[in-house]
This record gives sequence, C-alpha cells and structure tokens, in this order.
Amino acid sequence: MKTILFISIDPIENRRRVLNEMETAREAGFEPEAISIAASSNRKIPFKLIHISVPFSGGPLKFIWFNFVLLLRILFRRFEVIHLRGLWVVPAVLIRQLFNPSRLIYDAHEFFPGLGVYQKRPLKRDFWLWFERKIAPFLDTLITVSEPIAERYRAHYSYLKQIAIIRNVPNFHEPKTPEPPEYQLQLPRPVVLFHGYFMPHRGLENLIRAIALTDNVTLLLVGEGMLKFALRKLVRKLKLDQRVIFRPFVPNRLIVDFASQADIAATLLEPVSENHKFALPNKFFEYIMSGVPVLAGNTPTMVDYISRFDVGLTVNSENSQDIADGINVMLSDSQRLQRWKENCRKAAKELCWENESRELLQIYKRMNHS
Repeated sequence: MKTILFISIDPIENRRRVLNEMETAREAGFEPEAISIAASSNRKIPFKLIHISVPFSGGPLKFIWFNFVLLLRILFRRFEVIHLRGLWVVPAVLIRQLFNPSRLIYDAHEFFPGLGVYQKRPLKRDFWLWFERKIAPFLDTLITVSEPIAERYRAHYSYLKQIAIIRNVPNFHEPKTPEPPEYQLQLPRPVVLFHGYFMPHRGLENLIRAIALTDNVTLLLVGEGMLKFALRKLVRKLKLDQRVIFRPFVPNRLIVDFASQADIAATLLEPVSENHKFALPNKFFEYIMSGVPVLAGNTPTMVDYISRFDVGLTVNSENSQDIADGINVMLSDSQRLQRWKENCRKAAKELCWENESRELLQIYKRMNHS
C-alpha cells in the first residue's frame, strides 16, 4: 500500500481538518502517517503518528529545530505523497525533494502573504514567501479554504497544476443535549456565544463593550488565549461580571452540541489584513452545524456566506454600538430568529465534511493510481 505523509509543526491530535484529510486519504487507498509536534493532551488517533520533541516554545529556534529533525526523519524514507500543512514545514521538504522526490500537496489553510503579523514586517514576509516560491514548482496540488484565497494563489502561481478549495467544515452532526452534564448551560437567557482563541483583531473587546450596551444579554466566552486577562480586566471595569462568563475550551467532539444551546453565536474578525478579510473561520461552520444563527463581522467572505445561506447578520466588528444593535435586532424578532435556525439546519447538510471531502478524495485517488 502506498504511503502518504502529513506534516504539521502544530499538534494534529486536535486538528479536525488534518484528521479528516487523513481519513479521506485512507478511503483513497493510502496508508496515512503523520509527523508533528506533540500535543499537551494524550488523545489517541487512529493513524501512525511520530512526534518531534522541540525544546523551544517558539521563534526561529523552534522552526529550525523542527525542520532539522524532520529532515532526518524523512530524507531516506519513501513516501508516494507528502501533504504539507502550511509554510513552516517547507524547508525540510524542499531539501528532500532535491534527493528523494515525492508528489506534494500544499495545504494553504490561510493566505500567508496576507497575515496581519507580517503587514509591518515585510522582510520576514518576503523571507517566508521565498520558501513558498521555491516549493511551488514541486507541487502537484495546492488546496485552500475559501474562494478569495484561492483566487489570490492563482494570481501568485498561475503555473500550478491544480488549486482546489476544501473548506474546513465539521462532519455532519445532528445537535443533541451535550454529555456529560457539566457541558449543559445553566445561564440567564438570551446567550451570545463565542468559542475560540482569545486573540487580537477578533472583535472580542468590542463584543464585551457591546454587551454593556444591551439589556439582560449573557455573553459566554469559551476558550483561551493571549487576551484572556485583558478581557477579564475589561469585564471588571464595565461591571459585567454577572453577564460575561468565561469557560475553558470544550472538547472538539462536543463543540456542536455545546454551541447548540446558545441563542446566537459570534465570529467578529476585524478587516485588518487580507487574511482576515478572506477567512472562513472554523467556528462559523460549527455554529451553522449547531443550528445557531451567526453574528459575523462584515468582511467580504462573511458577507457573502451569511447572505448566501441567510443564517444571520453582519456588523461592523470594529464598532461596539453596531455590534450591540446587531445583537438586539437578532434577538428582537423570534420569527426571523427561527427562520435563521432552520436555514442553519439546511446549510449544515451542504457545509459538512461528507460533501467537502469528495473533491479531495478524487485528488488522492488520482495520485494513488497514476
């Protein structure tokens, strides 16, 4: 059986996209393996997985160490296909291609040139883009997560053999009451939910300020991240301790069931970079699968999807009053809220991995039989 290797500098145990891709590769007749940094959890996955231990928490040393050890692991082994998750693993694979080539799939799960972190660091951006340009001629297929990002890669690399859109959607799942009981919400209604990483430019500070402009709305923030303490401080400053509730991450297998208990859910990316403008956040699809109407930032991609499937409203994520008005509008009309919920259930049957994986399955089958 031919082997396909998935490589990620991040732990893959909780990366639903990678695990779904590996399962699809197995359906296509491959033997999937993976190499990644070890996760903090001990979750088992049904695939062969090699962990690389890295004694650095971040920065250039983490990247150099990972690629050095990765190169030692893969240089002399035979893999029919290597599936790269992002730019960070490119150097080791690029060196390997010179001596022991494989067919390559590059999973551009974000538009790297448009990342906000590099808007004011052009030298670092150009350094990484140099790696991307070097690996591009070796690629059999580039896959990405949204139509606008695909268009930008087509403009950058018009010579690529294939660019495919494989959205990062959950498996189809009918929401039910979550088990165990500690994941069942006992909060004052109505509840606005955000789950994900507490990172800059996700509209979280403005969302909290918006709650202060509404009456009797509870905000549930589920996750962790660098803004956690700043957000808690803002909640105390605005005297919202009883109306803004923090909870740690919910296990992936329970996210849809857990989210289904909310009245509306928020994803408020601010348009500070091209990557944010064209992103399709995982949580957006999870909210739809949970049957919960979505309050989204008015970035171009989100405006397109919200209007196309009629599953909620878009607002200016950089304006607290506009967010508050959006929350009030969504909660004030029970008939419209019910229509959005029904549209979420309809959209969930289309925006699920069972549908999304079909094109990826054909890509893998073509590679397996050529």
